[in-house]
Amino acid sequence: MLIQSISGIRGVYEKDLTLDVVRRYALAFYQFLNKKSTKIKIVIGSDSRPSGYYIKREFLRILSSYDTELIDVDINTTPAIQLGVREYKADGGIIITASHNPPEYNGIKFLNNGGTIIEKKDFEEINQYFNDIQEIPILKPNFGRVIDKSIDLRQRYINFLCEMTGKEGTNNIKDLNQMVVLDPNGGAASVILKELFERIEFPVVLINNTLGEFKREIEPTEKSLAYLVDLLQKRKAHFAAGFDCDADRVEIILSEGTMLSGNHILALLFGEILSRNPHPEQQTIVVNDATSYLVKDVVEKYGAHYKEVEVGEINVVHEMYKVGAIAGGEGSSGGAIFPPSTCRDGVLALLLLLKLMACKQKSLKELIKELPTYFTLHGKLKCENDLVDMKNKLKRYFMSQHYTISETGDNTGGLKIHITDSSWIWYRMSKTEPGIFRIIVDSKDEQEAKRLFKEGIYIFNTISGKA
Repeated sequence: MLIQSISGIRGVYEKDLTLDVVRRYALAFYQFLNKKSTKIKIVIGSDSRPSGYYIKREFLRILSSYDTELIDVDINTTPAIQLGVREYKADGGIIITASHNPPEYNGIKFLNNGGTIIEKKDFEEINQYFNDIQEIPILKPNFGRVIDKSIDLRQRYINFLCEMTGKEGTNNIKDLNQMVVLDPNGGAASVILKELFERIEFPVVLINNTLGEFKREIEPTEKSLAYLVDLLQKRKAHFAAGFDCDADRVEIILSEGTMLSGNHILALLFGEILSRNPHPEQQTIVVNDATSYLVKDVVEKYGAHYKEVEVGEINVVHEMYKVGAIAGGEGSSGGAIFPPSTCRDGVLALLLLLKLMACKQKSLKELIKELPTYFTLHGKLKCENDLVDMKNKLKRYFMSQHYTISETGDNTGGLKIHITDSSWIWYRMSKTEPGIFRIIVDSKDEQEAKRLFKEGIYIFNTISGKA
């Protein structure tokens, strides 16, 4: 099934995401941009999936048939490609990636002139153009319009990472007495990690760095990164960082096999940036409503404003720029968002963690111990009923029990039930898995978290008629 959402188009290559679909979206994006400008510049790049080459070639073939300047940045990370739109002052961008999905998948993300994923109304307009196209005109491609900036962008991105970390930060990292393993798994991070860490003179153990060779599952999880524990112990390394295919997220596994949650990473990074700000009480942090209150506690410790939005990175980014937030992110992944970046950035998150460790002369384990303790449980619930109706029934039930309810997004968005100031149950219908609700429970008390998780599932099943 071809998934078409504001976060991008995604499907199995040649089955759902066919070259015909690519051609129609190429023409639709051109028509969308051409409405605003007669001279168009587009940045286009991909992650390291083999199908990315063929999809990109088809985009270039169609778009070069028109009066369009095309900046081909080839294989680069998603944060780098979004940076490229800003650096080359383009009118828009195209990223060919399926992020953390298996290798047989691929996808398309459209960017505006700020390098941000396009807004919902713009995506709907592009989709309307897409649906209206009956056939693609036969035009002659002009590949002379295509300019290769792949190596140039990699250098610009490395410069950007170093600037964001700061000279003091990179100097401190250089002197950090920690052994770290990096596993890009043949993904787009493979094109910059070696040069980046050579630039800041911090030796790392770099594995699985051959572009396009996937030695584990694409998505870095506790299960897929478990094989690194033996290497960590053998090399006496402190932790390993695993990236997904487009490197917008990073997951960290410690030497004893414990996985650092995205909530921990956000809490550490937000705490660091707020502690260095002269007026943290004037700053805002934006997260999605499924993020642990661990992060909220850290943000509010510094008196900063804490804003929740619906799940979805683009929702976080749009709200960040709307309110002028200093940072944002989603607790479900380890890539935080720091302006002028317009997406999660796993490589930048890693550098900022190393900077924090170096400045405080503490290991990740020691830093985590200083954070508040929260217990977060996740699950999936099957629902054969109408999903919107099910959400409304859940809402009515908990309101009848006199709990405070908060919602994000439209009638398909998140539903959070506040049990206490530090405990909640959260439901949301999946946008990618038909007939599925997600449930998350968060609490400072482990037994309370387990009880609420069990109760939340029971209530859901009872209302849906399963219990």
